[in-house]
Amino acid sequence: MPDISTRINALIAYLFLGPIMLLARSGTPLADPYVRGHAKKASLIIILGALAFFIYRSLHGYLAFGIFGVSLDLLIISIIVSITLLILMT
Repeated sequence: MPDISTRINALIAYLFLGPIMLLARSGTPLADPYVRGHAKKASLIIILGALAFFIYRSLHGYLAFGIFGVSLDLLIISIIVSITLLILMT
């Protein structure tokens, strides 16, 4: 099990800093393989969430109607954000 500072650095990657942490120079605490692995995983999750958001934005005009008083576009963006945050938290 890595020490506490390495685990904290790995946790920070999931706070939307994963892509930035991948730019760390070798020899620094952020370049530890444990931290780098978590930064790659977090970066992939963030990129997939951003891709889903951009797809939503391109289809936003077609989703501007309501079902049972709930706007479909609001429901879809809520689902995208919720799933992305839940995956980052797990």
